[in-house]
Amino acid sequence: MDVTDDDAATFEFGIVTAHDVGDGHQFARDAATVVLVSANAPDALSDCPFDVLLLQRSNDLVFAPGAWVFPGGAASDEDRIGDTDRVSMRSVACRECSEETGIVVDSDALSPVARRLTPPERVRRYDTRFYLTTVEPSPRRPQVVVDGIEIMAFEWIGPAAGLSQHGDTMLPPTIAMLSTLAGFSSLEQLLTWAREQTP
Repeated sequence: MDVTDDDAATFEFGIVTAHDVGDGHQFARDAATVVLVSANAPDALSDCPFDVLLLQRSNDLVFAPGAWVFPGGAASDEDRIGDTDRVSMRSVACRECSEETGIVVDSDALSPVARRLTPPERVRRYDTRFYLTTVEPSPRRPQVVVDGIEIMAFEWIGPAAGLSQHGDTMLPPTIAMLSTLAGFSSLEQLLTWAREQTP
């Protein structure tokens, strides 16, 4: 689902443990994903004015082995707000991005753009918030550092090209987000849309 006023109150906060999403099925874990966007150089040999950062998960992982994904992951105790069971989903997004890529992002610069829930028939379910932010343009993009254990590779790539090259390994929410991003003809147009999604 897209970000709307109805879920504005719950978008930014989750809980550490899995929660009942109200559909009578398997509980879901709160998770957050960061869509990192970087402008291409004017002379870049690309049909898209911007690239996004995609990561390839290890084939040894239980969940989504080998999949190309955006940086992100589930909430943990590190994200707790004080002594409560609540977590800041922006904190989850920033922590996961740093752990998986080495890139530090400002939580205040994150624009919430979507929220996706794993279908009820799946054993592993996630209630995932998608945030979008920009980083320095090519050729000054931040250095990406992957651990070679959980994440095996990375690529800065246009949304349409990402779908074409890696779509057969992607999870439906990744495909849906890239399909949305592929519809923008400029970075300015994309960022205007992202700001409009903010609850």
